[in-house]
Amino acid sequence: MGTKTSKKYEKDLQQNDFYANDFPTQLNKPWARVIVNGVALILLGKEFGSISNGYFSSVAIFAFPMLYDYLRFSPVDIRRRVLKRIEICLLIIVLITCTLGLLGVLGIVTIGKAPHIMVQSDFVVACGFHFPALVLWWFSAISFLISAIDVFTMKTKAEEKINEYKNTSETVQTDK
Repeated sequence: MGTKTSKKYEKDLQQNDFYANDFPTQLNKPWARVIVNGVALILLGKEFGSISNGYFSSVAIFAFPMLYDYLRFSPVDIRRRVLKRIEICLLIIVLITCTLGLLGVLGIVTIGKAPHIMVQSDFVVACGFHFPALVLWWFSAISFLISAIDVFTMKTKAEEKINEYKNTSETVQTDK
C-alpha cells in the first residue's frame, strides 16, 4: 500500500504546491524574510555604542522592504494573520521613528555611555524626551523572531493535500 500512496502523492502534487499557502503564493518567500531580518539584526547591532543619526536610514533600509513584503500577501491561517498584523504594526512604528529621525525631529545623543533617541530641543512638542536607541534594535530582534515563527507555522498546499488524502483514506478504511 505504501507504493500506491507515494504514487498518489506524485500524481497530485505539483511544483507550486510547495510554496507558502498564501495569496499571492509565488511572491511570498517566508524564508527570505527570516534571512533579511537576521542580516539586519547583525548589521544594526554592530558597533552599536558609536551610532549617529545615520542609524535611522540604516534601520529604514531594512524596515521598508519588510513592510512592503508583509503588505503584499495574505495568509490563510489565522495564527499567521495575527503574526502578520503584529509585524506590520511593529514596522510602522519603526518607520515613523526613522522618518522623524531623518526629518530632524529626533536625533541620536549619547547619555552616559549609551546612545539615546531624543526629540530635538528646537521641536515644539516633547523637546528633550528620550529613550534608549537600543529599542530600535530590539524591534529588529522581535521582527526576526516573528518571521521565524511565521515560517514554522505556515502550511504549504502540498501539506494540505497530503493531510486531506490521509483523512479520506482513514474515513474509507473506517467505513469498511
